[in-house]
Amino acid sequence: MKNYALFMLLFVCTMGYMQDGSPDVAFGDEGFVLKSFGESSLNISSVSQGESGRIGIIGTEYPILIDTLPFIQVFNEDGSIDPSFGDNGSLDISSQSGAPVTGINVLSDDRILYGFGGSAIKLLPDGERDFSFGVNGAIAIDISGVDGLNYALHPDGSIYLYGVKFQAQQKFVAKKFMSNGIIDTTFGSQGVAQFEIDPFFSFHKKPLCFLENGKILVNYSNSETSGSDSTNYVVRLNQNGNVDTTFGNDGRIAIYFEGKRNTGFHLLNTESFFLSYAAYINEEIIRQTQKFNPNGVLDTSFANNGVLDGHSVSFVQDNQRIITNSTATDFEGGLIPALSRYFPAGIVDSSFNFQYNYSELSSYALNSTPNGKILLAGGDIWYNGPEINLVVGLYNNSPLTINEQNIQTVKVFPNPSSNLFYITSTNSLYGNRYLLTNSLGQVLIDDVCKQQQLELNLENYSSGVFFLTLGTNRYKLIKN
Repeated sequence: MKNYALFMLLFVCTMGYMQDGSPDVAFGDEGFVLKSFGESSLNISSVSQGESGRIGIIGTEYPILIDTLPFIQVFNEDGSIDPSFGDNGSLDISSQSGAPVTGINVLSDDRILYGFGGSAIKLLPDGERDFSFGVNGAIAIDISGVDGLNYALHPDGSIYLYGVKFQAQQKFVAKKFMSNGIIDTTFGSQGVAQFEIDPFFSFHKKPLCFLENGKILVNYSNSETSGSDSTNYVVRLNQNGNVDTTFGNDGRIAIYFEGKRNTGFHLLNTESFFLSYAAYINEEIIRQTQKFNPNGVLDTSFANNGVLDGHSVSFVQDNQRIITNSTATDFEGGLIPALSRYFPAGIVDSSFNFQYNYSELSSYALNSTPNGKILLAGGDIWYNGPEINLVVGLYNNSPLTINEQNIQTVKVFPNPSSNLFYITSTNSLYGNRYLLTNSLGQVLIDDVCKQQQLELNLENYSSGVFFLTLGTNRYKLIKN
């Protein structure tokens, strides 16, 4: 029997105020729902919520003495099972056993797109194949010698399948389809773009990131031998699929994470990007995130000289604050999710307090909902059995009331100054949160602008360098 009392929250706040990071008590039972999978083990690959509120989860079940069973589970917005989908909300997709399940997207029309090895499959809202899409409801990378890795859904609805060609000259291959599943022949050569990669023993897939100017960032890691360290690469492609040779060294940059391969790749709307890793070292999860400028150079103004230790990025919100993961594991492999929220400059957002309200998990996936909340889907760890549950939780996260992207042409003057600094903008700063930190990264002021412009008096601080974080931007202040 699970020890719920240890993990359930004592809700001392009123219903009128729900702190960011707290469970959304209107969802399921005090913020989470459970669905029993008997004595199976579960691995959750991906979770997504559509604009209507419908939730889709893809994962793999490992029943005792039975082959692996990939599945999709669908819930309504309130956490109840959606009986209109599949068999009472669940769909067995094990007929394609042998290929790994990857991502899932609940589309705006409640159709579901999911990945299975080198294919992407679209389902109607009831779980039946959408035969208007691709060939018999599916698209495939389907290129001789290419091992399919995953798919990426572009904001315009187009879909990219990508993989690696295992031949004498190894290559990264991407194939583009329009939203209806028809090949987009304007991309690359008849819909296929590829570039050569260094010889490798092992190859590790990452997501694609799409820039607003139409360019594409490709991220991957590889090792040349079984004993060699992994090197992480970022390659930039033009909209037509050709390598953008103006980026990095002839189109790519190489990043070394002390021998570890990165596990996360996330993009800001400034075209800066984050690379994160999480590695098991001496039975402990070690996490780190680095931020890079659009040209691929480490952004040393982020966190501590470009590095945020102890955290990996889970996703970037629309307002460009980042949700980070600092989850550790216990000695039996159980995970207790631990999330934080940071400003793009790497300063912690103290208004976010994550309050996990369930037991240990064996694996879990996170995503942002259309209204900015945090959606979590995971599976019980084996020692919580014999009954193993699929766990779905929803957490409040609503910093979206402040339009942080609406700050333009900020001026700081005088700078340097002996005490007073004036911060003005072409738009009102009223209501925008700001932070003042010292050169060690310590937060000195965490407040909200109460006037159209901002005045900072640093007379109580010693001379030196300070940093002002305002919206997504960071400014250096020098007190003499």
